[in-house]
Amino acid sequence: MKFSTATITIEGIAPLRFSKRHDAPKLTGESADAYDARTVMEKAHWSEDGSTLVIPATMMKAAIAGAASYTGEKIAGKGNRTWTGKFKAGTAIMQDIETDVPRSEVRTVSLYCDAQGGKGGKGGKSVLRRFPQANRWSATFEIWVMDPEITETKVRQMLDVAGMFGGLGTWAPRVGGMNGRFVVKKLLWKDNREFEPVTARSTAPKVTAPVDKAA
Repeated sequence: MKFSTATITIEGIAPLRFSKRHDAPKLTGESADAYDARTVMEKAHWSEDGSTLVIPATMMKAAIAGAASYTGEKIAGKGNRTWTGKFKAGTAIMQDIETDVPRSEVRTVSLYCDAQGGKGGKGGKSVLRRFPQANRWSATFEIWVMDPEITETKVRQMLDVAGMFGGLGTWAPRVGGMNGRFVVKKLLWKDNREFEPVTARSTAPKVTAPVDKAA
């Protein structure tokens, strides 16, 4: 099977903040606030050795598919079919995306949030919560494009939309926030790559969090 690849370099134009769920054990007698302060960096996504901030492959894939949905653009000659299904099934990001942000540059941001995790804080109790955030970030990653109808131009279009109107991480534009916006700095397209089973590749995918936990 032949497919195309797009090697993309993106640069953040807004902070990248995470709020990943974690199961770090609580110390005996530790208060909820002390636990939150001690484990704040557990809310971020890290490389295997814990030294570098990463973006889950599932998160980026969802952002690109979300961009296709956001545009609502129909595929010429295919009736009411849009590009959403094409980008969901016809593309793949095979491993988590390592950023250029070392652990030492990730800062803690403290915010008052709804105690029950609700949105808007309408009538609910607010508590202090802490989140890991990178103010400056960039990354390079590869997208496999199996669907022949998805062109270089279309990939670039959806990445541009994802970066401006979807974003990545917590409090991103897709939920009315400002974080996680990015721009595409470079895109290198290669056609007619030979498919290799993932298990045979030196770049076999790392374990990624489920989509609903990638925040």
